[in-house]
Amino acid sequence: MAIRNIIQLGDPTLRKKSFEVTDFGEKTHQLIDDMKDTLIKAEGAGLAAPQVGVLRRIFIVSADGAYFECVNPVIL
Repeated sequence: MAIRNIIQLGDPTLRKKSFEVTDFGEKTHQLIDDMKDTLIKAEGAGLAAPQVGVLRRIFIVSADGAYFECVNPVIL
């Protein structure tokens, strides 16, 4: 697992459109594991893939001691 750098407000990456995840291989699982480690180290409540420089539709939320990993969320 690795701790990734969190991009800060003002970085143009955060304004770009993220892509749908179509490959659920090792790279995607590694990204999600890295995001969880990064979120824990930052003591945050949530983290999206673009915040670590990856334009994919993935985010993680920490709530009530559990971590929820969301891939390709659908907005209704």
